[in-house]
Amino acid sequence: MKKITIACIITSLLAFNASAAENAISPYISARVGIGTGDSYAYMPKSLGYGFMGAVGAQYNNLEGINLRLELEYSNFKFKDSDSYNDPPFDKYEASYNLDHALYLTNFYLEVFKDYKIKLYASIALGLASFKEDLSDSTYFYGTDVTILSNKKRVGSSFAGGLATGISFNITNNLASDVGGRCIEFGGNNKIRTCNATFGIRYNF
Repeated sequence: MKKITIACIITSLLAFNASAAENAISPYISARVGIGTGDSYAYMPKSLGYGFMGAVGAQYNNLEGINLRLELEYSNFKFKDSDSYNDPPFDKYEASYNLDHALYLTNFYLEVFKDYKIKLYASIALGLASFKEDLSDSTYFYGTDVTILSNKKRVGSSFAGGLATGISFNITNNLASDVGGRCIEFGGNNKIRTCNATFGIRYNF
């Protein structure tokens, strides 16, 4: 009888520990959209754009008052800008700027007020960026009928890093939404900075 009782206790403890370990970490998937500005140090200043972000990650739940999350993200953004002015009898200037970039990031999140429906979060992003910049401009000189055209392109990849902050709120036990802001820098010596307002949804398994 004692052996049976001890075996039951050991089995119960193992089951409890397995359940606790299982609940400590919960995997999730998330999707976000972002709108904001891109600022190129090499070419034109701030341009407007939008993008999409997708991520898979895991959340650690067994800390008092906070959640920790680690995720892998892929995102793609496009920014565009144009400028023109007309100042006779001197010249007419027109320019257009395009920036496309993809990000491959590891994001670390700290989320506070975990026991409330609305939580605050901050995150650090580190990874790689691949990008393409394209600046086309033309200058027309009145009286001479001379037009000077130029096209500057830059394609490359570089280290990327950034910060984000925002709020998240529970929709159900497994589903949450978030609103925040994030700035990312990349581009090597001629830096590119993008800052976006983000809107997302996350499902915890």
